[in-house]
Amino acid sequence: STTLEGPPSAPPPHDWSRLSAQFSPMAKVVLCSTGMSRSERDALEASAALLPAVSYRGDLTSATTHLLARRGASESAKSACAAERGLPIVAPEWLHDSAREGVLLPLLARYLLPRPAAASPADRLGQLAPPHAPPQRRPLASRPEPNRA
Repeated sequence: STTLEGPPSAPPPHDWSRLSAQFSPMAKVVLCSTGMSRSERDALEASAALLPAVSYRGDLTSATTHLLARRGASESAKSACAAERGLPIVAPEWLHDSAREGVLLPLLARYLLPRPAAASPADRLGQLAPPHAPPQRRPLASRPEPNRA
């Protein structure tokens, strides 16, 4: 028996058959993307519209089933959250190839992207929230001494 590391709900990175079965073509597929330009997102939305039971959303939500990312650009806050939830992170070619074939293709190794390195919740929070400057400390205005008679 092989011991695998990672969250219990996340499939092992090499278990493609489990991923394909988990996200069968008959299931409702909700896609989200990260690191894409506006024109790339428009193309993803157009490809998704060609497939039954597939929708594209901009936000990663509890309904999201797949995250689309560019090769070499899967180190985002969305990628970290998707990996934590056990969602497959796939190249956009998977969706475009599926649209050309008219059916959702299996999640073959050539479409799957590596999961990002695990980040602490504090690191992810820092990625999600815009950085802000710490409050400036100003010296207290000098107070006049009370008159003591």
